[in-house]
Amino acid sequence: MKKVLAFLLVLLLPCLFLCACGKKAADPAQEGGNENTDVYAYDPATDMDNRFASLRSGIAETEDVIYWAPNDGNMLMYYDKASGEFAPLCGKPECEHFLNGNMLEPVKSCNAYVNAENGALWYMGDKLYYAAYENDPAHNAFSALYRMDPDGTNKEKLMPISVPENCALQNYQLHRGRLYSYCYCKEVNDAEINCSLRIYSTPIDKGECDYTLVYERTTYSLSWCRMRFVGPYMYAFVCYHDDELNESCADIYRWNADTGEGESLYDGPGLGGGNAFWVDENGEVYSQMYTDGDSSKFGRIVNGELEAVMDFSDPTGDFYVSRIGNGVVIALRNDTETSWPADPEHYDIWLRDFDGKTLYKGKLPMAWLAQMQKGGTFWSIDALTGDENAIIAEYSVRWRNATHQNEPLGGCLVRYEITENGLVETVLGTYYEKIVNNGLL
Repeated sequence: MKKVLAFLLVLLLPCLFLCACGKKAADPAQEGGNENTDVYAYDPATDMDNRFASLRSGIAETEDVIYWAPNDGNMLMYYDKASGEFAPLCGKPECEHFLNGNMLEPVKSCNAYVNAENGALWYMGDKLYYAAYENDPAHNAFSALYRMDPDGTNKEKLMPISVPENCALQNYQLHRGRLYSYCYCKEVNDAEINCSLRIYSTPIDKGECDYTLVYERTTYSLSWCRMRFVGPYMYAFVCYHDDELNESCADIYRWNADTGEGESLYDGPGLGGGNAFWVDENGEVYSQMYTDGDSSKFGRIVNGELEAVMDFSDPTGDFYVSRIGNGVVIALRNDTETSWPADPEHYDIWLRDFDGKTLYKGKLPMAWLAQMQKGGTFWSIDALTGDENAIIAEYSVRWRNATHQNEPLGGCLVRYEITENGLVETVLGTYYEKIVNNGLL
């Protein structure tokens, strides 16, 4: 039940708020506060791959393999780029991995069984890391951090992830030897209910959590957070409710793990959803802009001010900035999104680099639907990310029934190579899940 609730929360939170209000603070990095540009250099041995930060499912990529822990994260799958093989990350010759083609019937002795938290998968320094659901009352923990070899062997428990008082941690991120997460805490003061969003960080080399409270904001309404990482810095996009203005607002906050110091880079109007949020290798912050219902603008923070960088409006219908990847801005358009689910054949996509050059503009290929089990219905686009060479999309599918109760669900991971002739679609893998035994594993 805890996994189901956590899954629903992760799905719903990004849709709750669009941010528009407040005022800002100066960005010292853009005012010469960080003269050593090497501080931002990306190190794949220790650093978070921001393409896969704050996703619903866990995704990690190496030169040869793409790893995927879809949806509930029970099973860790891999796609071999050379052979095209898609399979559970398990080399045991007699292992069944999961029964009846259903990932919710896992074989727990399978190497691919990781029971991972949503999105909590990372590849660093030739090792895979993941946060797994694991109840440990002695340490007040509901999860634990694990490390293993890239072939799924030699699993090693690094520490129980204990829970700070009055918190339910979620959205784990790993960067430079520290685990980050945020939680909500409800308080009642003078008969008023307030909600605090807190971001915590702990080193992972002590065998137990040693938390630092990185950020806290209290309002009367629920807020949410997305994180990105560059060098020693954690950047948080915090959407919150401004009680005085009675509007949703956004705070972009930066914390230096080396010094323990934090600062707000922008706290102001006009920012959209935190999924469309990026920090480049120079520490420049980019985001979807949102003004009067218009989300077609791509902006950045310059000296504490928000400025438009490019416009995705179009005479035949505006695109909205959906996600920002490493050097690529991903915008979508679908004239059927007012209904649910939208018609997948109506999705248009516009890809541009940070200089504004169009990399592709046209239909989003949906040939992958034919590879799903018969009767599957498109449900949503759960993730879009990538770089200037290719984007990766995660789709979800449902098998509808008359009651709409306990409907099997599944999904597909697709890679689109960006070429001069358009997008070349490659299906990386699919999955299927149906609740059995009342959801007990």
